[in-house]
Amino acid sequence: MHFEWSTYNERFWRAIVTGRFKYGVYGGTKKGGTPWLLFDLENDPDELDNLINEPNYQNVAKECHQKLRQLLFDSDDFFVLAPAYEQSGFNYWQEHEHMVT
Repeated sequence: MHFEWSTYNERFWRAIVTGRFKYGVYGGTKKGGTPWLLFDLENDPDELDNLINEPNYQNVAKECHQKLRQLLFDSDDFFVLAPAYEQSGFNYWQEHEHMVT
């Protein structure tokens, strides 16, 4: 598994690559990164078929989101990750609330 990051169009993205899947989130600092892409690298090595909204892959996306959130935490990343898949955000601010880590 490895971790990828960059900026695109003045917004940030983060991604992880597990043995089979690549999962990424994309967003700005106000609303945080939200699920953006999920590729099955075994069946789609050219990353042409984004599975992020496919119902049969929601458990995979949830697992990958959890792994990405943990990597952000472990690396003290400044990236703002919005809540998703029943998981709290990371470095995420809500009005009148404290930071969630």
